Amino acid sequence: AVINVGNLLFHKERNKWNWYATLGVGLDHHTAKLDLLDNNGLPYMDLISRLNWTRDEFNTKVGRDRIKSELGVIYDGVYETEGFKKEGIFRIGDDFNIHVVFVPSMGVSRKISKRLNIGIEHQIFLSDNDYLDGNKYRTALDQTNNVDIGHYTNLTIGVNLGNFSEVTEPLYWLNPIDVAYNDIAILKSKSTLDLTDEDNDGIIDILDLELDTPEDCPVDTRGVLLDSDGDGIVDCEDKEPFSRPGCPVDEFGVSQCEDDCCTDEEAINRLIDARTEELRNALLLRTGDNSTAPGGNQGNISGRTTETTITDAPSTTGQPTSGGGTVKEGTTKEGTSKEGTSKEGTTVISKTGTPVSGGGTTGTSTTSGPYTTYVRTGCGDWFLPMIHFDLNKDIIKPEYFSHLHNVAQVMAKCPEVCVVAQGHTDSRHSNDYNRVLSYRRAKAAVDYLVENYGIDRSRIKLMYGGEENPMVKSPTSEAHHFMNRRVEFRTCDANDFNMAAPEGYNPNASKSSSNRPEYYNGNKSSGY
Repeated sequence: AVINVGNLLFHKERNKWNWYATLGVGLDHHTAKLDLLDNNGLPYMDLISRLNWTRDEFNTKVGRDRIKSELGVIYDGVYETEGFKKEGIFRIGDDFNIHVVFVPSMGVSRKISKRLNIGIEHQIFLSDNDYLDGNKYRTALDQTNNVDIGHYTNLTIGVNLGNFSEVTEPLYWLNPIDVAYNDIAILKSKSTLDLTDEDNDGIIDILDLELDTPEDCPVDTRGVLLDSDGDGIVDCEDKEPFSRPGCPVDEFGVSQCEDDCCTDEEAINRLIDARTEELRNALLLRTGDNSTAPGGNQGNISGRTTETTITDAPSTTGQPTSGGGTVKEGTTKEGTSKEGTSKEGTTVISKTGTPVSGGGTTGTSTTSGPYTTYVRTGCGDWFLPMIHFDLNKDIIKPEYFSHLHNVAQVMAKCPEVCVVAQGHTDSRHSNDYNRVLSYRRAKAAVDYLVENYGIDRSRIKLMYGGEENPMVKSPTSEAHHFMNRRVEFRTCDANDFNMAAPEGYNPNASKSSSNRPEYYNGNKSSGY
């Protein structure tokens, strides 16, 4: 264990000196040799007389030096006699003893580089062995401890091995508050967010690749002037910004191809309108609707009128509308239709009025129409999307928040529009259960619009139909069931109304009994 007391620094990043203390434990074996015999193999005798030893001289440094020097002459320096050994706690064979030793130490080191350091260290070896010096017998005058203690002073050289790109220096060289210092340095190096946009092109200067673009000239997300047709002349200076590819242009960007046509703005807008009308028709045909999408000049870029037609829809007098209303032949709820009413699944649109979805039963449910309801009023043409739910759930999924936002925007822009929110389920349970679940889904959607967008509750009719009126009538996959678990939005009919909660609904969400449930709430497997 190493205790480092010098690396916690507040005034600088690193310290070149390291003062430390250590504590270790280990095993020790030793052999002591003594010089007890002279060259003739006889013990050294009468040393005091031969040295002329006196106590007074021994008490002086000069006297001790003389005695030591003469002893060096008397002793031959051959350590031929093995000292005594204490039996250790471990033994290998008869003579190899092992002792447990504790080694405290203290030292100081100097850092030369990240890889090299030098130092000096003193170690103390502590054990229960009194025979480190090999001496067993003492006289009454001997002053000694009960055990021998070994002292070692070492010069150290430390080399840090390894690749510094993968490992770090030993932690005792690192400042523990380095992390805080690094975070502060990073914060200091960060510039303050500058939102300046000198050329007013909508791209802030720190992201703008062209800082001096002229005002009112369109740019891309990098702030570079747009050249839509790639003719080398930017759009704000190009008289034909959408000239045909491959055609040479003059200095004003006008195409020089002889057969060049249809590149002026009005022609392009007409082309966009035509393509939009084709897309609407394709969308309604894909969803099973027999009518084309409404046109008119409210949504067209060119400002021209696109005729509204109802195809393959035989006129039926008194055909019920969704929610129970009846549309007379040749009319809609608000205005006069060129083609009259439609059969189940179609949407009837007047040139001047609001749409009425046809084909439902009275009061309780409607027949599914297209995936979105097309709303055409004096405030514009809008599609009302629908939202879908997980199995046995009435929680609105986050991915449908944008759909409800779109519904709220339409209602905000068109204050005269009344909207029906109608809940549906798939067919995988009893209809009693599914009617409650469809009610809860519609209620969740209505509450979301009222609470998050402040829509007047009186402008929304809450209706439900359980598993009736599926979008996919013969589901064969989970995707089909998912399409049927929905809340649809459409414009209100005169006969639409807020339907009361079905029998079995309980807002307190209590668990039902083990017999036939009196109300439903939650997962059907755990009690509704």
